[in-house]
Amino acid sequence: MQRDIIWITGPSGGGKTEVINRLSGLLDIDTIYTDAYEMLHLNRIDTDHRYHIHPFSDEQFLLTTSHHFDQAIMNLVDKVRSTSRDTPKLIELARGVGNNKEINASYERLSELLPISIQERSILVHINTPYESRVSFNNPRRIKDFKTDLPHSSFKVPNLAMESFYISDDLKEARQLFRCPVVVVENSGGHSSLLHAVDELSINLKSILRTNE
Repeated sequence: MQRDIIWITGPSGGGKTEVINRLSGLLDIDTIYTDAYEMLHLNRIDTDHRYHIHPFSDEQFLLTTSHHFDQAIMNLVDKVRSTSRDTPKLIELARGVGNNKEINASYERLSELLPISIQERSILVHINTPYESRVSFNNPRRIKDFKTDLPHSSFKVPNLAMESFYISDDLKEARQLFRCPVVVVENSGGHSSLLHAVDELSINLKSILRTNE
């Protein structure tokens, strides 16, 4: 089965953006999608604030239902389907669980929303980063600095969202639900350690992509 979709996943603030930017250079991949762009687009068209609110003094937002999480995945699937299978793709996607049981951003939900035909074309790369590190990475970021072009950036999510959606993840429990290889990259040893892990990951991914040729 040809695999042309590499999902870079994990809770917010875990280093996904840095990983995806580095991988894009190492693998020479220009087609990159991100759920961050989808979220901001969905906010813009949610003029009645049915699915999100802005309770802060800056541009940060909070989701109030699972709609944006689900719709972002469906939008990304549509974009993948509109792109040639000969073109490798990198997709950044935040996944996690927290203390809000009404909004579902879990891996289990992802497995339900991703069609089998897409899963069979995919490789899922989870970035495993301690919560305390993710909070410290997240705090300096700002939404207004987010760019949709390369090298793309990430934006800050409110601390309340970190607690509500991204305290941890359910990959261990949901891993067997996916019909694709699942790779875990540890991000607990500092910046240089992460870069080294990504470099090693790129070698493995190149091997997989070459088998598609």
